[in-house]
Amino acid sequence: MRYFCVFDFETDGVDTDVCNPVQVACAMIDPYNLNIVEGSKFCSDMRPLGINNLDTYLTPEREKTIKFHCMHQKCTKEELLDKWRNAPSTHVVWKQFCSHVNIYNKEDKQFTAPVPCGANIRNFDLPITKKLNEKYKIGKLFNYEVVDIRDLAFYWLSWDTSLTSRSMDSLRKYFGISDTNAHDAWQDVLDSTEIISRFLKLHKKLYNDIKFKNSFKEKAASVGPDV
Repeated sequence: MRYFCVFDFETDGVDTDVCNPVQVACAMIDPYNLNIVEGSKFCSDMRPLGINNLDTYLTPEREKTIKFHCMHQKCTKEELLDKWRNAPSTHVVWKQFCSHVNIYNKEDKQFTAPVPCGANIRNFDLPITKKLNEKYKIGKLFNYEVVDIRDLAFYWLSWDTSLTSRSMDSLRKYFGISDTNAHDAWQDVLDSTEIISRFLKLHKKLYNDIKFKNSFKEKAASVGPDV
């Protein structure tokens, strides 16, 4: 039984090949009771690479993302850039983050490492994780398995036409979760944890109520040998 690590990056762009993390957060879900583990919070701002040279740093994509962050954080561009500029370096924060995650790896193997969880992490957060691990010579941080809220929404909500998007903003509205502090890494982790924990508890309940083992054998036997 492995811990579930719900994590989230905030970045200075949307292209995972060139964007820099500006904040990272995570929390663990206990594999037995499926609730958030007390004391498992990690959250830190990160200083994006190149921010000390604004002439080259402020590309059109970054300008658009900065405007997005300013809108949600209710701050000016100058205040946001100062906040990022004064944050700890990416190298320092990432090593701290990895050390924190590894506390919950029971045998220091990838098989026993926490299962990465979050919203759209297959397409966004995990590629950034891979890039940072390669850059700073970090070994495999997470388990092979992945729990992505977009997958859960696809499996369970595809037939509900009132849900027009599987983005986290749309899912917040759909589930009735407040959007206060949305797009802050720690708030996104908290909201994602609530959703993932609820689905995991649902899966556990269904597993106890529905018999899967040998169910195909039973079906074949009831129909006959010509099936």
